[in-house]
Amino acid sequence: MTEPPEIPNPIESSQAGPILGKSRIDSLDVLRGFALMGILIMNIQSFSMPSDAYFNPMAHGNVEGINALIWILGYIFVDMKFMAMFSMLFGAGIVLMSQHRDAAGTPVVALHYRRMLLLLLFGTIHAYLIWYGDILFTYAICGMVVFWARKWSIPVLVTSGAILIVVGSSLFVMIGIGTYFSEDVAAEIRTENSSTAEELNAEIAAYRGTWIDHFPHRAEQAIGLQFFVLPTLFFWRVSGLMLIGMALFKGGVLSAAKSSTFYIKMALLGGCIGLPLTSFGAYWSWSKDFDAAHALMWGALPNWFGSVAVAMMWIALIMLFIRSPIFAGVKSVLGAYGRTAFTNYIGQSVLATAVFYGYGLGWFGSVERTGQIGIVAAIWAVQLMISPIWLRYFRFGPLEWLWRTAAYKKRQPMLREA
Repeated sequence: MTEPPEIPNPIESSQAGPILGKSRIDSLDVLRGFALMGILIMNIQSFSMPSDAYFNPMAHGNVEGINALIWILGYIFVDMKFMAMFSMLFGAGIVLMSQHRDAAGTPVVALHYRRMLLLLLFGTIHAYLIWYGDILFTYAICGMVVFWARKWSIPVLVTSGAILIVVGSSLFVMIGIGTYFSEDVAAEIRTENSSTAEELNAEIAAYRGTWIDHFPHRAEQAIGLQFFVLPTLFFWRVSGLMLIGMALFKGGVLSAAKSSTFYIKMALLGGCIGLPLTSFGAYWSWSKDFDAAHALMWGALPNWFGSVAVAMMWIALIMLFIRSPIFAGVKSVLGAYGRTAFTNYIGQSVLATAVFYGYGLGWFGSVERTGQIGIVAAIWAVQLMISPIWLRYFRFGPLEWLWRTAAYKKRQPMLREA
């Protein structure tokens, strides 16, 4: 990928406030909205079922017929792909937020780190009080590090990002080798990552109970994600994807500035590489009955790498969609959804836990994957309807406004001018 002679600059002034109006890139908002929709397809499993079921569909519920098809399609087309897109968009956002300030000589370091520390706080609250699968905490940590790469050239960003993603896979490789040569290692992996029937029932009972009943499990899962999964896996992968996102933004890929031919080739290349890999990964783990010693080690590698290529395919297809003259209303709604992504991301957790946890309807552990997709569609419908209506009257989503006000240490204007 070569850098074009002139990168579209979405910032028209050196304003000291957040990016508004014409200073935004519509394609980023649409892509972010689309990615947020996809994330819920996978997260719904963690909202509605015991934690083991995310990685092992045989751990809980029916995996036959349509339920099996839903899992397979989700694994091939969605799992880790939309998180990859979101990570790339986060990296792009760092460049977008800082480039005009860097050019104007306006201080940006303190602003960025206030933003990341606030995001860290929001992520911590989300993880421990609402849902343990939070990603904001991870983005805040990674964002603090990759910020210093924002001025690197496109080739350096792409190369560095790819290296980090490969490094992040090393844990799978090393422990996978251990399980191959030592049955004791394999047995330990199975014990640590597979719940007994009694433990599964206890988890279901806890989440059907009061908030305090499932707090211990939520806190344990959140601690595991933040202090084991983040440093060993997510930091490397997410940081690498953020660097690649910076490169894609600098190259005009994420602003739909490339030709349709470019995006068609990008979609074909991503799909031809990624879909066979992720399909093989699904088959491979299924053939091993999702044995944790395989599915969480060697078996995770095809999707670890294939998901990046599939994410590129999705990005290219969305850019083609944006460049097309049709479905302007759909683009507008997705753009509004993406502009309020922070509020809608937390909103997904609030709505989903209200359906599945004991302080709401208490359906945890009782809804098959077919029913989960119906609930996903219902949450989409609510948020996609509310987001554009909200933005008719307000400049930001509620959490976006709070984040910006705190980051800029100045109350931001909320109401749109009549």
